[in-house]
Amino acid sequence: MLKKENGVTMVMLVIMIIVMLILAGIIVYEGTSTIKSAKNQSIYTNMLLIQAKARTIQDKVDFGEATYVGTKIGEDKKTKYGIISEDSYELSQEDLYTMGVEVSGNNEYIVDYDNDEVYYTKGIKDADDNLHYSLTDIANTGIIAEE
Repeated sequence: MLKKENGVTMVMLVIMIIVMLILAGIIVYEGTSTIKSAKNQSIYTNMLLIQAKARTIQDKVDFGEATYVGTKIGEDKKTKYGIISEDSYELSQEDLYTMGVEVSGNNEYIVDYDNDEVYYTKGIKDADDNLHYSLTDIANTGIIAEE
């Protein structure tokens, strides 16, 4: 008489591997999504910080105590980002440091002092893959989940 063997069959092993691959795929997707969300939140926070510093600079300019920080942008960038103000400046890493803001990335931010607006030149994509550049637009589209 044949002895009944205990152990893992080949079919069971294949099913276990398939289940593990499915779980791994879910974990990778969620991890990537979380990283992207954290990056967007960081950019949004940087924009809020730059906006607060720009308000301070605008107040000082109004009282003749300072000049605008940054390099004035040309018409091509005004058109690309929908800026109509004459007092819009691109911020280099040195300009950000002068403002007291420590963020990474050079020439990635534009500040519109007249309209109290900050632009992220690389843009942030929404769920429909549309790029949004301005702080107001990013906040209004719900890309960033505010807590």
